[in-house]
Amino acid sequence: MLRRAFRRGATAATAATVLAVMAVTVAAAPAAASGTALAGIDPPFNGLDETAADVSVSDTIVAANGSKVLQAVNRNVRMTNSLGGAAQSMSLEQFFGAAPAQGPMFDPKVYFDRNAVNQRFYVIALQEDNVDDNDPADDFSVIHLAISRSSDPSDLSPANWCRYPIDALHTSPATNNQKTHADFPGLGVGTDAIVISANQHTPAEFAVAVVRVLSKQVFSDNANSCPTESFWKFEGSNVFNDFSAHTLQPAQHYTSPTSLPGRTNPVYLVSSRHQMISSTYRLWRIANVTPFNPATPPVIENMSISWATYSPPPDAPGGAGGAKIDTGDARILQVAGVGDAITAVHTIACPNTPNSPLESCLRTVRFTIDPANGAVTKSELQGLGGGDNAFYHHPAVAVNNSHQTTVVFLANTPLNSHRVSSRVATKAVNAGFGQSMTLTDGTCARAPIAPGLPVGTGDYTGAQTAIDGNAFWVAAEHAELIGGVCKWQTRIARVTP
Repeated sequence: MLRRAFRRGATAATAATVLAVMAVTVAAAPAAASGTALAGIDPPFNGLDETAADVSVSDTIVAANGSKVLQAVNRNVRMTNSLGGAAQSMSLEQFFGAAPAQGPMFDPKVYFDRNAVNQRFYVIALQEDNVDDNDPADDFSVIHLAISRSSDPSDLSPANWCRYPIDALHTSPATNNQKTHADFPGLGVGTDAIVISANQHTPAEFAVAVVRVLSKQVFSDNANSCPTESFWKFEGSNVFNDFSAHTLQPAQHYTSPTSLPGRTNPVYLVSSRHQMISSTYRLWRIANVTPFNPATPPVIENMSISWATYSPPPDAPGGAGGAKIDTGDARILQVAGVGDAITAVHTIACPNTPNSPLESCLRTVRFTIDPANGAVTKSELQGLGGGDNAFYHHPAVAVNNSHQTTVVFLANTPLNSHRVSSRVATKAVNAGFGQSMTLTDGTCARAPIAPGLPVGTGDYTGAQTAIDGNAFWVAAEHAELIGGVCKWQTRIARVTP
């Protein structure tokens, strides 16, 4: 659930929680080579839809092992075989064993960790109640975490999963000890760490970003029983409403980055200054998570990196009655790590033709870490747009062992009357994106929830690298006429570069 209570266009304060400094090499992005064409998209199969799942906004995400595909949307989760068959679905409340009376669950994230001794599915979702009533005494905010007890759970039943409700209420000097609740979570997994990020909000606005770090060694050793252990928590900034430290998106590390002097098995996060014109990214590093010792926190460090300017994207045409489609903002939406290369994706405003109206486009940025000293190089920046009057937005990204990059995203294009659809594109390292291919085609125009508002799509799509280290799994939504009503329908596919 993407909260709109923050101050749009506010000037962000300078972050004040730099615990250490990473060096950066300012290098020009390499010249783009020819793009990578997709070898193909396996026949897509339908995921959860609004009619069956009671979903108003999809927020769809996907993960897969060698035989099963796990999808989650607001407010459901489903497991199928790799062809979409043998489906088992549950509400998020049922799956996590959460009390529905504490409010509906939202913002799910799923990930299959193949870079592990104990390969596991990881699932998170949020639940909150009474957080906007200005009575902190009854506030309820929880991050629910589920970890499969094997690499190939037979179903979604509680016996196959360890489930943890993590208290997501947070106070700090930055908020004058006012309670804040979690929103817009991120999920990343490294060699030693499970990383869950969230934006903490007061009833009125964004307060601070908080990252919770769990020991993967402890929590994934769960075949015989579900371990219990504490975790570390840190703020991106000790300054209230600091948008330079907002939406710290953790990387999904498909292969391990190099340990550095004094920095064992690091995991990375990336953020952007998403609600203003900016040229700044921030790269965060967490290391020394294992062996777990509550009295000895991991090493946490971050740096600011100046690169090409970006700004929030404009809304797209395509809603019913002339309503616009909300394309989101310029926050980082997903981060993929392969070795010492960290790739992030977000939506930006772009002029496909000079001196013409702006559209929304995609940008990937790739940082490379020097394994000798941890210095950071800006190694690659690539954009992807659909041309005049075409709008690409809400992307997800995954990178395979050959450093090929796939993005899946929502699209509003003139060729389909700007109905919300989705597309997929792939690129090789140091190359531009090849021709994008259709994943789904919208068939109708959604109406906004109230006159004068843009149509809200899901806040994110899903992309993850397959267990073979080569192919990708992607999931996204489109607007489809179901039973005579324009609804959200999701679709899932395996993509081969």
